[in-house]
Amino acid sequence: MQQASTIGTEMHQVLEYAYNGEGYFNASESGKQPRMMAKIILDNLDIEEVWGNEVSLEYENQYAGTTDLVAMAYGKPSIIDFKQANKPKREEWVDDYKLQLGAYYLAHKKNYGPIEQGVISICTRGLQYQEFKLNEADLSEYGDKFLERVEQFKKLQ
Repeated sequence: MQQASTIGTEMHQVLEYAYNGEGYFNASESGKQPRMMAKIILDNLDIEEVWGNEVSLEYENQYAGTTDLVAMAYGKPSIIDFKQANKPKREEWVDDYKLQLGAYYLAHKKNYGPIEQGVISICTRGLQYQEFKLNEADLSEYGDKFLERVEQFKKLQ
């Protein structure tokens, strides 16, 4: 059985190429599962226009990261994060993902402009699709929570 990180990396690769309008096909047996998972996301996620793929973001020299996709999704400027999972997630299990989107939201807002929505797009190994959406108020709240964690980390240094 493939490691989750390998499947996740390969799934991200397929999605990155697809949203760049390029083909990518790992024909090996190990590429089959990530390809199918990426297709589930592509078939379910409503993207109208891609503005950036693998977008590097930083916030006031405090943190940096790379968001999977910045796009018009469901009619709103959105930051999208792709996840793979072994089984479906419950809402209370995705708080760390929400913190991550909150951090990206603050950095994008500071450097490029406002974002109205965050989308966590998940496909399980069993090919079940899940989506969690955050509105702008949620993104701001989770961004503030992320900054609190950054401050706590700094105090430990």
